[in-house]
Amino acid sequence: MSLFVCIGALAGNNGSIGDNLKWTFTDDGTLTISGTGEMEHADGNSGYAWGTDNHTLDRSLIKKVVVEGGVTSLGEYIFWDCPSLTEVKLPNSLTELRKQCFKHCTALKSIILPENISMIEESAFEECSALETVTFPKSLKEVSTKAFARCIYNHRTTKTNQKYPSVNL
Repeated sequence: MSLFVCIGALAGNNGSIGDNLKWTFTDDGTLTISGTGEMEHADGNSGYAWGTDNHTLDRSLIKKVVVEGGVTSLGEYIFWDCPSLTEVKLPNSLTELRKQCFKHCTALKSIILPENISMIEESAFEECSALETVTFPKSLKEVSTKAFARCIYNHRTTKTNQKYPSVNL
């Protein structure tokens, strides 16, 4: 699986994530994911072009993530430890945020989860220390353990979030 990502990344600031998704990175710090279906999982985040062991793209340069319509899940660890990430746009086609997908994105202050999200897996936003605002959709059915552990957000439970008052456990 990592081979697909690495081959695409050698062509410049674009590549593939498995067979069905593509990524592009622009000089303004925007990483765009496009295509259809689920995102393949890589071991840790090493297989992605901005992963720990693959420095084709320095993940500290990622400021904005745009996931286009058609993508149905974000892979485990996909945006783990992107310290400059401040903005995320997610499509209504997205139904799952997998384990640690935004863990340790320390500049991320807010996120609006799309209407079709039904599951947020373990530690998805753990250690997002600047995270203050999360907008949950009505479709959300499950928030896994430590999904928001060690976030500023954990100190607030809004009236609209009474369904998940312990998202930081």
